[in-house]
Amino acid sequence: MSVFQKIAIGSLALSLLVATIGQLAAVHSQRTLQEATRRGSEIVATETMDKIDRCIQRRLEDIQVYARGRRLREVLAESNDRFDRMADPLDHIRQLDERWMAAPKHVLHPWMAALLDERLSDALRQEIEVADFYRTEYGYPLFGEIFVTNKYGANVAQTGWTSDYDQADEPWWPRARDEGTHVGDIHYDESSGVHALELAVAVRDEGGIFTGVIKAVLNVEEIIGIITNVKDASEHRSTTLDLLSHTGQALYHTGPLLLPHTTSTAPLSGMARAADGTVALMVGAPSRGYRNFKGLTWTLRMGYDAAEIFAPVARLRKVILAVSVGVAAVALLGGLLLARHIAKPIVQLTETAKAISDRKDYSVRAPAFPHGEIHTLVETFNTMLDRIQQRERELRQQQDSEKQRIEAELARVRDELVRKTRLAALGQVSASIAHDLRNPLGAVRNASYLLKRRLPADQAGLRDHIGIIEQEVTKADRIITNLLNMTRTRVPNKEPVDVGAVAWAAWKRCVYPDGVRFRVALSEEPFIVQADQDQLSQVFSNLIGNAADAVDGDGECIVEAAHEPQFDIVIVRDTGPGWSPEVRERLFEPLVTTKTSGTGLGLAICRQIVEGHGGTIEAIDGSVRGAAVRIRLPRS
Repeated sequence: MSVFQKIAIGSLALSLLVATIGQLAAVHSQRTLQEATRRGSEIVATETMDKIDRCIQRRLEDIQVYARGRRLREVLAESNDRFDRMADPLDHIRQLDERWMAAPKHVLHPWMAALLDERLSDALRQEIEVADFYRTEYGYPLFGEIFVTNKYGANVAQTGWTSDYDQADEPWWPRARDEGTHVGDIHYDESSGVHALELAVAVRDEGGIFTGVIKAVLNVEEIIGIITNVKDASEHRSTTLDLLSHTGQALYHTGPLLLPHTTSTAPLSGMARAADGTVALMVGAPSRGYRNFKGLTWTLRMGYDAAEIFAPVARLRKVILAVSVGVAAVALLGGLLLARHIAKPIVQLTETAKAISDRKDYSVRAPAFPHGEIHTLVETFNTMLDRIQQRERELRQQQDSEKQRIEAELARVRDELVRKTRLAALGQVSASIAHDLRNPLGAVRNASYLLKRRLPADQAGLRDHIGIIEQEVTKADRIITNLLNMTRTRVPNKEPVDVGAVAWAAWKRCVYPDGVRFRVALSEEPFIVQADQDQLSQVFSNLIGNAADAVDGDGECIVEAAHEPQFDIVIVRDTGPGWSPEVRERLFEPLVTTKTSGTGLGLAICRQIVEGHGGTIEAIDGSVRGAAVRIRLPRS
């Protein structure tokens, strides 16, 4: 197939590709628009639900503030005192409740009013209910009714007629008494004749003793107003909002769509078909509460007609289709004309690409073209080769670097394996040594003790020799203990430990030459770390003992400590001769020592204890001269 034919076919294929991409772009645009609408609607639904929660919390807070008032507490105290003096207050309440419920409804008879505190009832009307103000401002009363009960559940004050006198048998009353507050679901309130929410707050005296309950019936018109404001402000005519209960029952509905019923309280998000067959885009937001109001098991659901939402995308598809047809015609004609002029450079470019592909030689470049779009194409192609060549070089460098890192890691793992193998072998030897040597050492210690007791007082020289025997037996026993500690390090029992106190205690146990000074420099006192005190004491004893031996005369041994964000740093340094590089590299391995009388176990035990705490230990250079060991312990 000739280049001319290939370009012609390629032009046609390009045109079809443009059309396909256009349609895919339209599909993507629709999805993007759907996602943007969903997110925006979820924000609106969440903010609206938050406004409803804040509204309920604000009204609940008004009642809570009033419940702390002196007048209300005094009235309840008088009522409770009067009922307390009755022989059977509950029977008295029951009789009045039966008479109350038998009376004609919606009429507060004089004998009923006589049971109530008229001054408190007037105060409730004037200070909380304020019905005339809300009717004038909003066109509806904010509260259907407000009433107060004493600790027995009997009505003490009320702003209007109530259906019964005894409230203690109502579900809301014990909840308010026990939990402090109660917020009910939307229902029709028979006493006030409005759809409302029950808001109930426990009243307590200054000592925190329960004295009664104040209940307000909140008109839902304020909540409905919040929802209708969202509907009115929406730019979509099909906007529909449903306030759903935990069973999926619609507490309030506004909008043209009949969204599908749901029994779930979880936010409903996605596409669904409405009752009239309309495809709807829906989102939802649950009640989350605000401050001390925990919220209700409500869900606010928003829905839109998908046809209205995606109308711009439908128009875009038509435009893309028309443009694609035009582009196809122009591309086909232009491709045919272009094929006559670019066959030669395209062939050259193809040969260059084939040469690179066959030999994997990215140093080859396409021949330059004097001017025009082909010149740009060739330059771009060569630039691409430059980048590929550079990338290949970088990949090789990365491969070499990664190889070196892996080799180093393998070497570290091998060293660790060798170390653990040596420790395992040392453990077997240590167990045998402990078993075979401690019994005869014990016999020598006991014999020395008996000799010293029976030795005449004038044998001072012989007594000194027996003391040397005892010292050497103690030293041998300590070596055996160190060998066993190397192989049986227990899990640390971490607790707060004062580094300064442990360091000074270790120094006092240390035998050091004359002229050696000891100093502790802490960033704060006390300097507390989380560690096993016995194990940390063993670490300090080994490190401070080594430092004192290294100074060997006039010099100083220093313990420093400071906090870092993630680690506690402890450094033990001395002013001795320090370590050679060869010794430092193997310093913490078992049986490595720089002292003629050393066993090479002390620093190995230190390393094992520190690593058992999840920390690290390393040898570092002294600040001026000498040697230093740095310990990093993780901060809990």
